[in-house]
Amino acid sequence: MKSYKREYSVDELYDLYINKNLSAQEIANIYNVPRYIIEGDLKKNNIHKPKQLSYELRMKKIDKQSLYDFYIIQDHNMADTAIYFNVGEGTISRYCHLYNIKKEKNHYDIKKKKQINKDELYKYYIIENHSNDETAAHFNVHARTLRRRLREYGIYKSVDSQVKCSQKHQIEKYGDLFTRSEYYKRNVVSNMIEKGKQTCLQKYGAPNWLMTEEGVKRRKARYFYNDIKFDSSWELAVYIYAIDHNEDIIREPVVLEYYIEDKIHYYIPDFLYNNKLIEIKGNHLIKNGKLQNVYKKSSYKDEAKQKCLEENNVIIWQDQDIKFALEYVKNKYGYKYLRQFKIIE
Repeated sequence: MKSYKREYSVDELYDLYINKNLSAQEIANIYNVPRYIIEGDLKKNNIHKPKQLSYELRMKKIDKQSLYDFYIIQDHNMADTAIYFNVGEGTISRYCHLYNIKKEKNHYDIKKKKQINKDELYKYYIIENHSNDETAAHFNVHARTLRRRLREYGIYKSVDSQVKCSQKHQIEKYGDLFTRSEYYKRNVVSNMIEKGKQTCLQKYGAPNWLMTEEGVKRRKARYFYNDIKFDSSWELAVYIYAIDHNEDIIREPVVLEYYIEDKIHYYIPDFLYNNKLIEIKGNHLIKNGKLQNVYKKSSYKDEAKQKCLEENNVIIWQDQDIKFALEYVKNKYGYKYLRQFKIIE
């Protein structure tokens, strides 16, 4: 993360924020630093704006025509517009809503297609293996916009490509220093890892604590709620959401059978939820929409199990699909609520 030099004293910060009633964004623009730096220093030094000053700042007048010209006619984004008017993005959003100023959806679509072509993006990002920052700068878009486009187009780098790209960037940035650090990792760090294994063997009888009996137990921790066992907090969150909203849900409703070389195997979906069979999986267990076993010794089951799911219309939910339940539980019961139901068998 980039470090920023504070070119202001606490007294200067107080004077700008309280006496002159500037916003954190305005102060950040003056010293050319991100707003979170200013907000962090204000909190650290216990500098709080009185309610009356906050009200006056929020009511800072922005002319409708000026806003329309800069945001719509000149086609700037909201972040640049906020900087231009020396206010936060929330203030710009509020005034856009007040004046009914908005960019049409087709405007965004045209701009998106104009800025980033899928084939060009694939060539620059994957074939030429540029980093996210380099790609965003090349297409003249924000990093968030780039990440959205990559998801929309289904463009993802392999792990090897990510490593090579990172090494290339580090060499360009640090030169000989990076080369020396690579030597350190290959020689010094590898020796440290080996010594760590030997120490664990002497102390625990295993090369890693996670391989000990206690480590295995902790990795196999389960959740119990209303005398029902759940394999993860995600499953428990979905169950609590359904119960609280009087929705139909049954835990492990059916046993499905599939065969591998004439040998029978069993698969139990997590839920029958609103008359749909649901299986909840972490992202690391899914690749290209298909099941992927992280344990090589069990990976031979993947294809047959996947076929079993498809034939029985089992829907796989990943983290983005269960966020509604996690957010509900956190907001209603607190973010530590699920932990109390976790036990180590």
